[in-house]
Amino acid sequence: MTDASPGKTGSTFADKLKARAGNLITIAQKNPGFSLILLNSFLAILVLLLYDPMGWVHSNYQDARPLVDISPENIDTLDSIALEGEQSWVIARGEPQPQPDKPESQQPVVNEEVALEKSVDRFAWKLKEGDASIEADAKRLSRLLLSLHDARRYYELENTKANRKQYGLDDALKITVTVSGKSQEILVGRSSVKGNESYVLVDGSIYLVQENLRRDLGNEPFYFKSRRVWPLELSRDTVSMVEADFPNGLRSVKIAKAGNDWQLLAPTVAPVQPTEMTLFLDDLLEIRAEEFLKEVPPRIDRKDSFTLRLVYRKSMGNPVELQLRILGKKDYSSYLFEKPDGQLFVGRSLYLEKLLQPEESFVDNGQALPETTGPQ
Repeated sequence: MTDASPGKTGSTFADKLKARAGNLITIAQKNPGFSLILLNSFLAILVLLLYDPMGWVHSNYQDARPLVDISPENIDTLDSIALEGEQSWVIARGEPQPQPDKPESQQPVVNEEVALEKSVDRFAWKLKEGDASIEADAKRLSRLLLSLHDARRYYELENTKANRKQYGLDDALKITVTVSGKSQEILVGRSSVKGNESYVLVDGSIYLVQENLRRDLGNEPFYFKSRRVWPLELSRDTVSMVEADFPNGLRSVKIAKAGNDWQLLAPTVAPVQPTEMTLFLDDLLEIRAEEFLKEVPPRIDRKDSFTLRLVYRKSMGNPVELQLRILGKKDYSSYLFEKPDGQLFVGRSLYLEKLLQPEESFVDNGQALPETTGPQ
């Protein structure tokens, strides 16, 4: 017995396909109603495949519907987000904030998380926790919003009493997100064994989502308290002077901007390397409060304590002076800081120590240094 040739098999299949198509055309010609039903069915299937309006068809996890549809483009539709559970708080959107002037050519290319943070920063956000009403932290809020957006309704599990108990949904944290006046409740159960996934209950369905939402909600009081140290309008381009006053016998340091160049004015007078100054300012402006303290730790190293002053110019108005006390070093790159209002916090910086040896840190090694100006 010989096998049928591929050409003959293909021809037979084509003939059958043509015959079936001919039958459908004949039926459609004899019955216009059937033709209309067939066309409408085809269009409905096409819309379902292209747009998936009910979230029934997903090619992969990323294509599935998010828990909360929040993006940098629609952050102004977010009214508030609230938590009920071990910690209870409400973060509400306030008035728009003034933004630093920055030419389009200087706008950096950013990833999704940074873009969302910049969008959140356009508004003042008020954290209400207990009896306190304080500024909320844009970075931590944007991280939570991004996780809620990236958490997709894809891996659905059966909503049974046993599953709700197993996945920690009987004593879950409740997130209420209000967008354009409409509230959406999300119950957050336990994290998965891997630690980077969460079980959630939303709209009557249980999902395993690929985000650790409990981590992003925090597990300490005032987790969403603002960690910002400097005003939003402060940027590298608006700083005009940096001073460091050392009370322990060390020389004071003064660096000022003249045009587009920086000049070391004390303890010596010399031009400053632009690259080093850029790195220093970027590091300085990235300082954030990682931990708030009520009192100074007993073993803090105070030998390098000093008072830091920054002078910057707003788009309109007189120069503004900011002050921050560095009480000492906590470890290799973390310091204990004190704000003018007395708030103590721990923050990190790799470049603050450059102020201890400004000639070696900021001046070109090939630049001949003049005599020092003496103690300031």
